[in-house]
Amino acid sequence: ADLINASFHNLTLNYRSFNLFNNSSVFARLNYRKTADQVNNNTIFEPGSVVSSSTTINSPFDNESFTAFGRVSKQFGKIQTALGGNFSYNKSYQFINTLENTNESLVRGVNTSIGTNFRKAPNVRLRYNLSFVDQSNSARRADIKTVTHAPSINFDAYIWNSVTLKSDFTFNEVRQDGDLQNSFKIWNATLAYKKDRDAKWEYEMVGSNLLATGSQFSVNQNIVSFNINERFILPRFISFRVRYQL
Repeated sequence: ADLINASFHNLTLNYRSFNLFNNSSVFARLNYRKTADQVNNNTIFEPGSVVSSSTTINSPFDNESFTAFGRVSKQFGKIQTALGGNFSYNKSYQFINTLENTNESLVRGVNTSIGTNFRKAPNVRLRYNLSFVDQSNSARRADIKTVTHAPSINFDAYIWNSVTLKSDFTFNEVRQDGDLQNSFKIWNATLAYKKDRDAKWEYEMVGSNLLATGSQFSVNQNIVSFNINERFILPRFISFRVRYQL
């Protein structure tokens, strides 16, 4: 009965530009968000017991977040390039035994790509993503610094007017406080045969996870804890498919 409604303050600024004459585009976005009187749980842990309880309260502290994103792309003939970046800062509070804990996260990232756009020649696209994530919690008195490198390549070729070859390869490396935590490689490929563009029948051989990578790993923080996530991937799988187009 003592709770009051939270108040949300949200400010967003967008910028977009597209130039058809030099084949370039620019997009940028800024956002600031503040929450006053946030409805939070106050978790009570009983000493020497695994039993806990919680009550709902209005936080006396304001949660705040700021995000920024930008991307520039330009085409040079048949070559398409792009460069982007992102930044975000988030500050929130949690309550344990009536004591406030401050959660803070700082994320910076850069992504770039270059690729071809031919109608008949093979097409290749290269991408590289780099991100830095700093996470801290006042109760733990420890910071987690995570760096992720993620280059990738996509290949697409139309051969002899009847065979299509597609392949994509991704490498991902996660380092935490300078130590290697996880790295994985994903390679997929597809080989398809179609007699001509108007043919009804198409035959495909599809290979998934050809390097037999076991799992993917990531680290993130929520309002209560740091989470280590491991996603298991299906083993190497090769299938033969027949498609008929009505």
